[in-house]
Amino acid sequence: MERKKALQIMGLNENCSEKEIKSKYKVSLKQEKSGEDINLQEITQAYNELMGFEKYKRLDVNSKSFKTRKFLFHYLSYIIIFIGIISLLLWMFVPKLTEKKPDLSVSFVGSFYLLESEKLETQLYKNINNLEKVVVEIIYLDKNSADGEYDKAGRVRLAGTIISGQADIFIEDDENFTFMVSEGVLMPLDDIIPLLDMKIESSRYIYGVDEQGNKWIYGIDVSYNKTILQTAYGNTIRILSIAKETEHFDKVIQGSNIILKED
Repeated sequence: MERKKALQIMGLNENCSEKEIKSKYKVSLKQEKSGEDINLQEITQAYNELMGFEKYKRLDVNSKSFKTRKFLFHYLSYIIIFIGIISLLLWMFVPKLTEKKPDLSVSFVGSFYLLESEKLETQLYKNINNLEKVVVEIIYLDKNSADGEYDKAGRVRLAGTIISGQADIFIEDDENFTFMVSEGVLMPLDDIIPLLDMKIESSRYIYGVDEQGNKWIYGIDVSYNKTILQTAYGNTIRILSIAKETEHFDKVIQGSNIILKED
């Protein structure tokens, strides 16, 4: 989408500031939530263009494939070891490849155990318009596990979730948050936080450093979030992050608002 068209869709002039762009988009989210007849998908595309998020989608194809190959190659030895339990991997991945993709996914990554997902799912369905399918899942990943196979299986499953485009919101422990920042799969939240419906205390920001050495906010501490605690058990810190390659940006913003309101 060209900048001129994006400005027209958002109803902004050429000299508009980032603050005006964010404010206009926030108004659109509230209009859509209240049931007004607006084309939020088109508005979101225009917002992404004006804010520069579209650059992720316009990256050179070879650059993107290089990151994918790097991620997969890093675990090639694990996949070879898994030949003996290939049936388990097929059981994990075949449903993801054949079933309808969710409109929104919330993936707990770390040493978590699912308690119940119904409350979180109900809140998301109730408060996000046109949400047809939401998935709340556990990707068990524990580097310190006595059985190393769990860690290998978790990393392969995490890679499959990201590569298949089914990653939206992550809830990670601190160890896996650091790992995912280093792999470049998380979206910086510096420009996302102003779009949220509530003020987030800066003490809850979790920072990371990208490949160029720049420091960004990549996570928000949700360790004491009521719904998150009821959804998954794990005596560990919980960090909310957003997948860089999410295909459901508007729903991710709304979903993050719903989760954070439970603090």
